[in-house]
Amino acid sequence: MSQKNDTITAPLDEIFAACKEQVASGKGAERHGNNQPITEQPIYTGAQIFGPSALLFQSWKKTAETVRLLEMDNGYERALREIYGAINYLAVAALFIKEKKEVETGS
Repeated sequence: MSQKNDTITAPLDEIFAACKEQVASGKGAERHGNNQPITEQPIYTGAQIFGPSALLFQSWKKTAETVRLLEMDNGYERALREIYGAINYLAVAALFIKEKKEVETGS
């Protein structure tokens, strides 16, 4: 990535790092991860069964919950965790679609 792009996207680095940390050691990792690669965890294998719509729905649900949390006293941290989770669901949906395309088109 060019230095110009690094400057433009630098504010997102902390957000994406928090998202990755949540996957590696957050609620999902504790409950479902079992130290397995993301493509072997229920978040991904569920998409293999139900399709990417399941991931998109979960992302929407977390996004909607964020609004409620922001209205609560001291809800900022909880709201951020929900947003990170929504981003992770979307990232896994993108991964699922990308891999499905590669399998179906060979590219």
